[in-house]
Amino acid sequence: MVEAGVERFGRLDVACNNAGIGGEANPTADYSIAGWHDVIATNLNGTFFCMKHELAAMLRSSEGGAIVNLSSVLGQVGFATAPAYVAAKHGVVGLTRSAALEYGPQGIRVNAVGPGFILTAMTEKHRVDPEVDAMLRGFHAVGRMGTAREVANSCCGSARQRRLSSPARSTRSTAAISRAEDRRARPAGPASLLDWASWLRI
Repeated sequence: MVEAGVERFGRLDVACNNAGIGGEANPTADYSIAGWHDVIATNLNGTFFCMKHELAAMLRSSEGGAIVNLSSVLGQVGFATAPAYVAAKHGVVGLTRSAALEYGPQGIRVNAVGPGFILTAMTEKHRVDPEVDAMLRGFHAVGRMGTAREVANSCCGSARQRRLSSPARSTRSTAAISRAEDRRARPAGPASLLDWASWLRI
């Protein structure tokens, strides 16, 4: 996939790693082994494998690059009955932090965006129950769930900062739940996404 993109466009400037599944809803002792492996393979291993090849492609270019990983608010907190998802998203945050330190000096910025509960097909099935729907909306300060467009805006904001940041500055502040290094460059929007966990800066 990465090589095909480089072959067509000449180099890789920006990558966003966004594949993910929710997994089963069971406490840790009852969680199936197969279910655990499925979530970790998709949400964590998938991000690692993509980053491995994206970073290699960016290193071949003198232009640097920007990688945005999709974590979750559950990459910062615990959540009952979702041990695999929570573990995978914590892993994405750790992977992002490590890569940011490793490749920032070479002009490659690595960030993660950690949305709250978003209106997607993954959450739709849980919103059928009015009580669950109210609970999910209640997690957010603005009283609603976030939208995919808001998450996309946050990812694009992180990617656009690539040419605004020096390698040294990237090393200092590129690493965790995405927050613009420069508030002036941060796109207006998704205050609803992280509310109770808020945006964090490393």
